[in-house]
Amino acid sequence: MANKYKIVLTDFFAPEIIQIVEKLVPHGFDFAASRSKIRSEMLSLIKDADFVIACGAWGMDAEMIK
Repeated sequence: MANKYKIVLTDFFAPEIIQIVEKLVPHGFDFAASRSKIRSEMLSLIKDADFVIACGAWGMDAEMIK
């Protein structure tokens, strides 16, 4: 089985919003959403992501891109 691509949503959203986004994720992709407002936890979540949807309070900075 081939490795799945991982998509991460970086901001903290209500569960209802995350459910909507999950439905839009293409088949065969893994999806994760930050459920914490702690930066180090979010950075850990995105470290192996193939795609990052950066929005809201986090934005995207050099540390996140690295």
